[in-house]
Amino acid sequence: MLSGSELLCNESGALAALDSPHAAVDLALLQDRRVLDKMLQLQHTTLPTDNYLTEPNTDIKPSMRKIVTKWMLEVCDEYQCEDQVFLVSVNLLDRFLNTTSVKRSQLQLSACACLLLASKLRQCSYLSIDLLVFCTDNCVTGDEIRQWEILVVAKLRWDLCPVTPIDFVDVLLQQISIDADTGSVRRHAAVLIAVAATERHFISQRPSYIAGAAIMAAMQGLTHASLSNMAPCIENISNMLDSSPDVIQTLLFALEESLKRASGSNSSSNGGLSPDTDDTGSSKQQSYSKMGGGSMMEDEEQMQEGDGKETPVDVFDVNIS
Repeated sequence: MLSGSELLCNESGALAALDSPHAAVDLALLQDRRVLDKMLQLQHTTLPTDNYLTEPNTDIKPSMRKIVTKWMLEVCDEYQCEDQVFLVSVNLLDRFLNTTSVKRSQLQLSACACLLLASKLRQCSYLSIDLLVFCTDNCVTGDEIRQWEILVVAKLRWDLCPVTPIDFVDVLLQQISIDADTGSVRRHAAVLIAVAATERHFISQRPSYIAGAAIMAAMQGLTHASLSNMAPCIENISNMLDSSPDVIQTLLFALEESLKRASGSNSSSNGGLSPDTDDTGSSKQQSYSKMGGGSMMEDEEQMQEGDGKETPVDVFDVNIS
């Protein structure tokens, strides 16, 4: 019989210093080809579409989605959420909006409910309802978030665990041979994927394809290799993902263009890449209040694509040439 000490999970080193508990990486899972095959099979079951943006009677425009997803990314970045939290929340939001017709004034409320659910699913310390209310500058109430959380769960029939591109990145980096530091490649790929999640034309792309393209783009930026030199690696990763090199290469270019647009948006802003915060948190609340209130969602002139003032990820840290 096992004693109490033998059953104790005692993480040490850098993991113990983190604010929230983190499990160690299980290489037995990440290096198992069967895990990748199962993920490739499951990704289709939770793949959203952008149909809700093109329906004649929709009140949600592509530029509105752009702004609300940037706000979601800012919240996740400010409170140091796990990488998967933002991606899962965007997936839940897109799928929810495909099943339910909402008004533009309810878009941020929908995003709050999805953030709450994603943080509960993908990290130990979830985003509290009071915190989400604060991030909206009190434009929604705690009771509304609770009600919409139940609504999202019901509309999605409790199918709340999508496979994200980051999930594929972690597996692929353990199953392919790369000429770059794995940690750096993952970090750069995560930035590319996060920026892509705010773009409409990546909504219906398979997470595996986005992950493969992000890894290749990150490697190209880190090693400054030409596409011709990377061709064998692109072919290898496309074979693993049941894709073609042309698809991965096309998405690679699209990811780089998305990052360039995000970098250009940040370089023209006044506040840098993330909101400055004083001890009282007033600057943070002012930044979040950009998405709050009916005025932002009702003023069509402010809903132009690419109008965001900040992208709260370090896009300048990623080399794309």
